[in-house]
Amino acid sequence: MKIKAGLSVITGFFFGLGTFFVLKFLDIENALAFSVMSGLLFYLLLFCFLVIHGKVMDKKCNEFEKVITSPIFYKTNGNFNLGYKVKNGNIYFCEAGIVCVSLDEKPYTLDEITMDNIKRLYFTDIRLVIETEDDNVFFITIPDAKRAYEALKEKEWLE
Repeated sequence: MKIKAGLSVITGFFFGLGTFFVLKFLDIENALAFSVMSGLLFYLLLFCFLVIHGKVMDKKCNEFEKVITSPIFYKTNGNFNLGYKVKNGNIYFCEAGIVCVSLDEKPYTLDEITMDNIKRLYFTDIRLVIETEDDNVFFITIPDAKRAYEALKEKEWLE
């Protein structure tokens, strides 16, 4: 919520600043008042949009979480490189394997790598590299790699 508010404030400020310079260039009276009001309006609209969009996406992710039957022990957001395409979405580490839910484009997808198919897992900086039994290599890029590493180490997925 703080990030959404901060982003909205910053963009609203720059929108108002841009509006002020345009109105000053066009020699419009009360340019400052108009620009302040337009910046505030932009801030409010963007903030409302981000909050509503976040709630809609959380609701969709919760629907997918109900489909995952295996207990989830770690959940994060990141990029899932499938070799042919990079998808952004929620990544769930479950007892049965790794599940990636992508809401980028319709139809929404749920990709899974089961523990039976995982040959080797290891970390490189912010990437989790997954080698499978059928000689495929997948990359998961996550912002909270240190916490993910600790969770996987605790479950003895990593050496």
